[in-house]
Amino acid sequence: MEIVKTNKGGSKICFNGHMYVIKHLGKNKITWRCMKASSLKCTGTMYTELQHDNPVEKNPHNHLPDKEEIKVTKCIQKMKDQVTSSSMINPVEIFTENVSQIETATKARMPTEDTVKRMLRRQRSKNCPINSTMIEGNWCTTGEPNFKRFLLYDNGSNSDERITIFATDAGT
Repeated sequence: MEIVKTNKGGSKICFNGHMYVIKHLGKNKITWRCMKASSLKCTGTMYTELQHDNPVEKNPHNHLPDKEEIKVTKCIQKMKDQVTSSSMINPVEIFTENVSQIETATKARMPTEDTVKRMLRRQRSKNCPINSTMIEGNWCTTGEPNFKRFLLYDNGSNSDERITIFATDAGT
């Protein structure tokens, strides 16, 4: 059993070749419903404890398990995590590296390259400091591998006309 994030930040459970989302959060247990409940009218449900332990399948599914879809979901989640944690790596590089590591059958189930790259750019933009009051962290350096200073001057977002100067100390 593995837990993956949903697009909206919730939890998905991958168990026995099926994916489940939270249907009901009770006092002692969580009721999960099949991800295909809407598209295939699947009535598959399962229960876990609040800590996501001891899964018990309750109602059967009306479709076969799809392990390839789970691999694709986990691969996309891994790419989203990478693009969020490292703002200096290009989404194209992340896509290429991750897709090269999966089997041919799984590659066939992946969304198109343009769709995934757009998804990764959108994911990265959620962490972009464009409307932020301060520019901090990786946004102030040249990034991996040497992390040289890149933000030379920032008069702050409170000034009438914000001035930011990006360059290395060496000017390169």
